[in-house]
Amino acid sequence: NEAQVYPNPTNGIITLIFNGSLENTTYRILDVTGRIVKSSTEITTKKTTISFDEVNGIYYLEVTAQGAVSRTKLIKN
Repeated sequence: NEAQVYPNPTNGIITLIFNGSLENTTYRILDVTGRIVKSSTEITTKKTTISFDEVNGIYYLEVTAQGAVSRTKLIKN
C-alpha cells in the first residue's frame, strides 16, 4: 500500500494520499532522535492532511499498512 506525501519540503502541513486498502493503516511522525511528535490510531480516508507544529528540521513519516512499514524523510522549513 503506497502513500504519496506532499509537499516535501513542508511548512508543517502535509497531505498523504493512499492507494489501496486502508485496513490497519496508521502513521507516526518522528524527529531525528526517534521521539514521536505526532501519530494516528487508524487512517480512514484515502486523502489525509496532517499538521505538525514542531521546529524546522528533519523528520520521518512512518506509515504502517497491513503489517508493512515505510519511512519517508520530511524536511520542515
